[in-house]
Amino acid sequence: MNAPDEVFDEYVNMRENGMSSRDALNVLLPYIVPLSKSAKKPLADAMREWDRKAKETEDAISKKDVAAAQPQLGDNIHWVECPSCRKKNCIDAIFCFSCGLLMDISSFTGTKHFTNSLGENRDYFGMESVLVLRVPETSHEYELRPQHSKSELLIGRASANNAITPDIDLSEAGGGNLGVSRLHLSIKYDADGEVIEFYDLNSANGVFVKGQRLHPKEVRILRDGDELQLGRLVLWVAFFHPGNEVT
Repeated sequence: MNAPDEVFDEYVNMRENGMSSRDALNVLLPYIVPLSKSAKKPLADAMREWDRKAKETEDAISKKDVAAAQPQLGDNIHWVECPSCRKKNCIDAIFCFSCGLLMDISSFTGTKHFTNSLGENRDYFGMESVLVLRVPETSHEYELRPQHSKSELLIGRASANNAITPDIDLSEAGGGNLGVSRLHLSIKYDADGEVIEFYDLNSANGVFVKGQRLHPKEVRILRDGDELQLGRLVLWVAFFHPGNEVT
């Protein structure tokens, strides 16, 4: 299976499990950007077609082309020009209504689910802090700095001959046998709240925090000392700040 097909399959899986188009594309952005222009166009067409059919089914109405009519320009709506056909689109459009181009999603910023206003030490994660994930009773340790990443960091497991690989590959830690999905967990840095947020990427076997399973699309704040469980694989969470040695 080639890279565009893998991206499309992951997109469909996320959408079928309740993730919005924007959230799914944000997760898959690191795999979409390197694709050639000739590969992006059919991928965008396939995604748009899938979304169109899904909307028809959901609405239970007669078939219609969601891209048939140009949106009406209004004073209270922000617009962006399609770089291909130069038509005006809503700033949060996923695809150009006219030519179907996959719009620039690199600047999308999702709704902030919450911020930490209590200033608890276990929540705090500054620009110089380091996140360490450890698999207990093994030598597997992963050092992360999500505050320096331009996109979300994806945790899962790689598989042979697949183009989509997570930023943190748990394969060597037994991820395959312990029920870790290819794209299982997403973590991202909230600079305003100085915290790390994470959520389940609609994995097959779920994400648990101290034994409690996250609901699909539920966003949590990661804390120093947390215990995460991806399927049956356990990760211990530790934050290290300037002046503290990472050991």
